[in-house]
Amino acid sequence: MPHPDLYQQYEEVLPGSAERLLVLAEKQAEHRTNWETKALDASIKHAGRGQFIGLIVALVAIVGAIYLGSQGQNVVGGFLVLASVMGIVDRVVKRFTDKAED
Repeated sequence: MPHPDLYQQYEEVLPGSAERLLVLAEKQAEHRTNWETKALDASIKHAGRGQFIGLIVALVAIVGAIYLGSQGQNVVGGFLVLASVMGIVDRVVKRFTDKAED
């Protein structure tokens, strides 16, 4: 935004131009606010989708580990469930430590 003295000079050169500059600034601010809101909404949806997909993958791995364990593959099943649980715990711990830093 121009300095107030410049608004007066604009108005002297072209009557009504100061008002037009203010309207332009208001429209730009509204546009930027709308754009930021849309970007934030998209980011929230993306994060939610990622969490849901991560949950599905972890549940499939745990179910697979249970199945392998029931088929006598205890070591492989144990490693699979351990990896799944460690992944979930890692994300939870990072999420809470990120919140604590804010």
